[in-house]
Amino acid sequence: MWTTPDGYELHLPRSGLTKIMSRLNESGLGKLVRFDPATNMVDGILSSIGHLAVHSRRTKKVSHTKSNKRYLVFTGQISGGRYRILTKPLNSRQSAIMFVSYEPWKTAELNGNHELDPNHTMKHGGYHPNVLKPPDVLQREARNLYFKVNPRQIGKVVIHHRFPLTLRTSFPLSDPNRLSNLLAFPSKVCADTYQESWRLFEKAFKRRGVHPTAREIWQHVWRLDKLYEEIILTNKKRWRY
Repeated sequence: MWTTPDGYELHLPRSGLTKIMSRLNESGLGKLVRFDPATNMVDGILSSIGHLAVHSRRTKKVSHTKSNKRYLVFTGQISGGRYRILTKPLNSRQSAIMFVSYEPWKTAELNGNHELDPNHTMKHGGYHPNVLKPPDVLQREARNLYFKVNPRQIGKVVIHHRFPLTLRTSFPLSDPNRLSNLLAFPSKVCADTYQESWRLFEKAFKRRGVHPTAREIWQHVWRLDKLYEEIILTNKKRWRY
């Protein structure tokens, strides 16, 4: 079970999982699980659906032309396209997932100030306001926010984002300056080492000519969480999504 940002609980029955697995390419979920051969396919699909669910909102109702049954659609903009989750209402706030579909679009281009192309934003919409801000503004606001919550750490730590701001468009609905995405390092050297690992991560994908999926980004985040768990000064409870 997963809860959407607008408060709906989405369940995945066995029938829905079976249908999605049988039509994986059409669902678009293959884009989120394809690069990790070590991942069990079912676990990968469940993880991907959960990620979609917590980033999707109810957008409309549809009716089946023959049976006239009513369905609810939840939509999320993730990893270079729009995903739609078709659900069957169980009650006023709970729905069962029947299928997932994917509608791709061209990756949003960044202009010289690292801001989203306004034409893309107007066409597709749905971006968190902070995603549209330039990195230098986000970095300044992130430091102010963190030290407002943790005033005793002022002058003692270096603040950075959990994943680079260059990848923020992979999560268009998420605030890059949410507290769970801010990390405090005890020294600049430690922070620079953390950032270097992300620089190499992005360089590897650039060399292949592809953009990392949301799942690939989170897999690297989790690897670094484990590697730096004794160094990063933050509240681990805020890391849970």
